[in-house]
Amino acid sequence: MLLIVSCASTGVVPTGNNEYIISKTDMGDTWHTGAKVLAKLYIEANEFCSRKNMSVERISEETADGKVFVRNANATLKFRCVQSQ
Repeated sequence: MLLIVSCASTGVVPTGNNEYIISKTDMGDTWHTGAKVLAKLYIEANEFCSRKNMSVERISEETADGKVFVRNANATLKFRCVQSQ
């Protein structure tokens, strides 16, 4: 049996007023948790903001755990980049 595992990500999408949203679905990983996917999003968001010499400030987040034959684990993070302290 061949199992292909990948992550589909929207990448960082600007929504206005220095706010951004990013979503990711773990394709093929129905046993993963939404929290694990969210952790990957925080890594991407931190890399994005650090290129601007800024830090991530969370606005909101949503997660859904994977369920076999129902859905893949997924998460969405809404954030802004703020001056590092």
